[in-house]
Amino acid sequence: MRSMKYAVLLGLVAAGCGNDSSGEAKMLVGSYNVMIASNGKSDPDVMTISQGTGGDILLTFVAGITTDAMGPNPGGLRCGLDGQNVDIKAQPCHIDHSTGNLDGTVSGMGTIMTDGSALDFMLNFMPTNLGGTSMIAYEITGARM
Repeated sequence: MRSMKYAVLLGLVAAGCGNDSSGEAKMLVGSYNVMIASNGKSDPDVMTISQGTGGDILLTFVAGITTDAMGPNPGGLRCGLDGQNVDIKAQPCHIDHSTGNLDGTVSGMGTIMTDGSALDFMLNFMPTNLGGTSMIAYEITGARM
């Protein structure tokens, strides 16, 4: 029984010593000047990266992309982080861009330099208020302010 307790304790300690992306997330926290482009149209915006739970990061925008305050991602678009690679998990959002005013589901991926000098995300947006039949791609590029 005693050896079982030690095995469980050792397993918990080992799990706590694994890859922790929270340090990576802390380095990225801040505001970024970005350009959101789609279908030949582009809008400037300010994007803020904050630290989420479980090593995730949250993206919020001054204008253009918002999440539902009562929905599953009220604090911003939730993204996984692995080094410089960002995985934007499928989630509901609202896009107010020069291409239109749309509700739907967004997912995507991108990269961000750990010093904040450059970021490039590709969002795949499936609007529900257009019948959900055609995906719209948005590219977000920019750098830390």
